[in-house]
Amino acid sequence: MSYLYGRVLHAQVIVGCALLATVALTGCGYHFAGRGSTLPPHIKTIAVPHFENKTYEPRLEDVITNLVVNEFHSDGRLKVAQKAEADALLTGRIVSYEAVPLSIDRFQRVQEYRIRIRFDMKLEDLREKKLLWKETGMETRPIRAEYRSTENVEETKQNKELALQSVGKDFAEELVSRVFEAF
Repeated sequence: MSYLYGRVLHAQVIVGCALLATVALTGCGYHFAGRGSTLPPHIKTIAVPHFENKTYEPRLEDVITNLVVNEFHSDGRLKVAQKAEADALLTGRIVSYEAVPLSIDRFQRVQEYRIRIRFDMKLEDLREKKLLWKETGMETRPIRAEYRSTENVEETKQNKELALQSVGKDFAEELVSRVFEAF
């Protein structure tokens, strides 16, 4: 009898903990990323013109703009349109690009770099002609931002391009999320 009582009590504790966790998570405003939107309901389309590149890194604006547009397509909550047909406008300026040395060899040659890019971003409601949010100094995360430098110049260029694609994709995912969460 005490064995059965222990099993029932154990089950009640588990159910109680699960119920408490559910109440706590829903009560604290927790939500899953990618669901819902804080955008005004009339915004169904967005224009994403080419980002302005204030750095000396060539083609950076092409890479980043294309990754952001692709992320909106993948997300599917807003249709990307030309400015004349869009409800919202997302503009970006690339204000800095750095390849920060992470490691050097015994001859003081850089072995590994980390890419860091900073942006100024703005989201405008074109229908109501108002600013929805603006952020200056938005920075890429260091996740998958490293690349190895080798004696082979072509290999180093490929490594850098792969790291730039990774950093840009992470940035695009974060940016699209911020468009919907408005912070």
